[in-house]
Amino acid sequence: CALPISLIRKYVEEYGVKYVALDYVGKLTAAGGSRVEQIGAVSSMIQRVAAETGIIMIVLAQMNRALEHRQVFIPTMSDLKETGQIEQDADVILFNVWPWKLDSTKDPNEFLVFLSKNRNREIRRPVIKMRFNGARQMFVEDGIVGDATLQAGFTGTLWNPDAAVKDSEEF
Repeated sequence: CALPISLIRKYVEEYGVKYVALDYVGKLTAAGGSRVEQIGAVSSMIQRVAAETGIIMIVLAQMNRALEHRQVFIPTMSDLKETGQIEQDADVILFNVWPWKLDSTKDPNEFLVFLSKNRNREIRRPVIKMRFNGARQMFVEDGIVGDATLQAGFTGTLWNPDAAVKDSEEF
Protein backbone atom coordinates (compact mmCIF):
# COMPACT_ATOMS: atom_id res chain seq x y z
CA CYS A 1 0.00 0.00 0.00
CA ALA A 2 1.62 3.25 -1.12
CA LEU A 3 1.10 6.52 0.72
CA PRO A 4 -1.81 8.27 -1.04
CA ILE A 5 -0.13 11.70 -1.24
CA SER A 6 -2.37 13.01 -4.03
CA LEU A 7 -5.46 11.97 -2.05
CA ILE A 8 -4.17 13.68 1.10
CA ARG A 9 -3.47 16.90 -0.85
CA LYS A 10 -6.94 16.73 -2.45
CA TYR A 11 -8.68 16.35 0.91
CA VAL A 12 -6.65 19.20 2.41
CA GLU A 13 -7.50 21.52 -0.50
CA GLU A 14 -11.14 20.52 -1.07
CA TYR A 15 -12.32 19.68 2.44
CA GLY A 16 -9.93 21.56 4.70
CA VAL A 17 -8.60 18.42 6.38
CA LYS A 18 -6.29 19.39 9.27
CA TYR A 19 -5.25 15.93 10.55
CA VAL A 20 -4.41 12.65 8.88
CA ALA A 21 -3.93 9.42 10.82
CA LEU A 22 -1.98 6.55 9.27
CA ASP A 23 -2.45 3.13 10.85
CA TYR A 24 0.25 1.96 10.53
CA VAL A 25 3.50 2.97 8.80
CA GLY A 26 4.60 -0.66 8.40
CA LYS A 27 1.81 -1.28 5.89
CA LEU A 28 3.04 1.49 3.60
CA THR A 29 5.53 0.80 0.84
CA ALA A 30 7.90 2.87 -1.25
CA ALA A 31 10.51 2.26 -3.90
CA GLY A 32 13.69 0.88 -2.44
CA GLY A 33 15.49 -2.31 -1.76
CA SER A 34 15.25 -3.34 1.87
CA ARG A 35 12.33 -2.87 4.21
CA VAL A 36 14.41 -0.41 6.24
CA GLU A 37 14.98 1.70 3.11
CA GLN A 38 11.27 1.60 2.25
CA ILE A 39 10.13 2.64 5.75
CA GLY A 40 12.78 5.39 5.70
CA ALA A 41 11.45 6.70 2.39
CA VAL A 42 7.85 6.59 3.66
CA SER A 43 8.84 8.43 6.85
CA SER A 44 10.57 11.18 4.86
CA MET A 45 7.55 11.42 2.55
CA ILE A 46 5.19 11.79 5.50
CA GLN A 47 7.33 14.59 6.92
CA ARG A 48 7.43 16.35 3.54
CA VAL A 49 3.65 16.11 2.99
CA ALA A 50 2.97 17.46 6.48
CA ALA A 51 5.31 20.41 5.88
CA GLU A 52 3.88 21.17 2.42
CA THR A 53 0.23 21.00 3.44
CA GLY A 54 0.49 22.31 7.00
CA ILE A 55 -1.49 19.38 8.41
CA ILE A 56 -0.76 17.22 11.42
CA MET A 57 0.15 13.65 10.53
CA ILE A 58 -0.48 11.08 13.25
CA VAL A 59 1.43 7.94 12.35
CA LEU A 60 1.28 4.66 14.21
CA ALA A 61 4.36 2.47 14.15
CA GLN A 62 5.20 -0.90 15.60
CA MET A 63 7.83 -1.34 18.28
CA ASN A 64 10.41 -4.10 18.09
CA ARG A 65 10.34 -7.00 20.54
CA ALA A 66 13.61 -6.11 22.30
CA LEU A 67 11.62 -4.03 24.79
CA GLU A 68 9.87 -7.12 26.15
CA HIS A 69 13.19 -8.68 27.20
CA ARG A 70 14.60 -5.73 29.12
CA GLN A 71 14.89 -5.58 32.88
CA VAL A 72 13.06 -2.23 32.88
CA PHE A 73 10.04 -1.91 30.59
CA ILE A 74 10.48 1.71 29.50
CA PRO A 75 10.23 2.31 25.74
CA THR A 76 12.85 4.38 23.93
CA MET A 77 12.96 5.81 20.42
CA SER A 78 15.30 3.03 19.29
CA ASP A 79 12.41 0.61 19.93
CA LEU A 80 10.64 1.82 16.78
CA LYS A 81 10.64 -1.10 14.40
CA GLU A 82 12.67 -1.27 11.18
CA THR A 83 14.31 2.14 10.98
CA GLY A 84 15.84 5.10 12.78
CA GLN A 85 14.42 7.37 10.09
CA ILE A 86 11.06 7.55 11.89
CA GLU A 87 12.87 8.69 15.02
CA GLN A 88 14.75 11.34 13.03
CA ASP A 89 11.74 12.67 11.07
CA ALA A 90 9.12 12.75 13.84
CA ASP A 91 8.38 15.95 15.72
CA VAL A 92 6.73 14.11 18.61
CA ILE A 93 7.11 10.49 19.67
CA LEU A 94 4.70 8.93 22.16
CA PHE A 95 4.70 5.35 23.41
CA ASN A 96 1.62 3.76 24.90
CA VAL A 97 2.18 1.02 27.50
CA TRP A 98 -0.60 -1.11 28.93
CA PRO A 99 0.61 -2.41 32.33
CA TRP A 100 -2.20 -4.98 32.46
CA LYS A 101 -0.71 -6.66 29.38
CA LEU A 102 2.47 -7.24 31.40
CA ASP A 103 0.76 -8.17 34.65
CA SER A 104 -2.89 -9.24 34.70
CA THR A 105 -3.25 -8.22 38.36
CA LYS A 106 -2.95 -4.57 37.30
CA ASP A 107 -5.93 -2.35 36.51
CA PRO A 108 -6.95 -3.09 32.88
CA ASN A 109 -8.11 0.53 32.43
CA GLU A 110 -4.73 2.08 33.27
CA PHE A 111 -2.32 3.07 30.49
CA LEU A 112 0.97 4.96 30.50
CA VAL A 113 1.98 7.37 27.76
CA PHE A 114 5.72 8.02 27.48
CA LEU A 115 6.72 11.26 25.73
CA SER A 116 10.11 10.44 24.24
CA LYS A 117 10.53 13.28 21.75
CA ASN A 118 9.08 16.75 21.45
CA ARG A 119 11.08 18.61 18.79
CA ASN A 120 12.06 22.18 19.68
CA ARG A 121 10.25 22.00 23.02
CA GLU A 122 11.22 20.73 26.43
CA ILE A 123 9.64 17.58 27.77
CA ARG A 124 7.90 18.74 30.91
CA ARG A 125 5.81 15.63 31.51
CA PRO A 126 7.74 12.53 30.40
CA VAL A 127 5.13 9.98 31.53
CA ILE A 128 1.40 10.54 31.72
CA LYS A 129 -0.91 8.09 33.43
CA MET A 130 -4.18 7.64 31.54
CA ARG A 131 -7.44 5.85 32.30
CA PHE A 132 -9.61 4.27 29.66
CA ASN A 133 -13.29 5.17 29.89
CA GLY A 134 -14.96 2.28 28.04
CA ALA A 135 -18.44 3.79 28.17
CA ARG A 136 -17.22 6.82 26.19
CA GLN A 137 -14.42 5.04 24.28
CA MET A 138 -11.86 7.61 25.36
CA PHE A 139 -8.74 8.09 27.46
CA VAL A 140 -8.59 10.66 30.25
CA GLU A 141 -5.52 11.93 32.06
CA ASP A 142 -5.08 10.36 35.48
CA GLY A 143 -1.82 11.89 36.69
CA ILE A 144 1.82 12.51 35.99
CA VAL A 145 4.63 10.13 36.80
CA GLY A 146 7.87 12.03 37.35
CA ASP A 147 11.00 11.04 35.42
CA ALA A 148 13.08 10.78 38.61
CA THR A 149 10.68 8.19 39.99
CA LEU A 150 10.37 6.14 36.81
CA GLN A 151 12.90 3.50 37.80
CA ALA A 152 11.20 3.03 41.16
CA GLY A 153 7.91 2.41 39.38
CA PHE A 154 9.16 -0.58 37.40
CA THR A 155 10.04 -3.87 39.03
CA GLY A 156 11.45 -6.38 36.58
CA THR A 157 9.30 -5.86 33.53
CA LEU A 158 6.20 -4.94 35.50
CA TRP A 159 4.89 -1.45 36.20
CA ASN A 160 4.28 -0.78 39.87
CA PRO A 161 2.43 2.54 40.20
CA ASP A 162 2.48 2.24 43.98
CA ALA A 163 6.28 2.56 43.95
CA ALA A 164 6.25 5.73 41.82
CA VAL A 165 5.70 9.17 43.29
CA LYS A 166 3.19 11.25 41.38
CA ASP A 167 4.23 14.87 41.83
CA SER A 168 2.98 17.32 39.22
CA GLU A 169 4.99 20.14 40.86
CA GLU A 170 8.20 18.42 39.69
CA PHE A 171 7.47 19.10 36.06
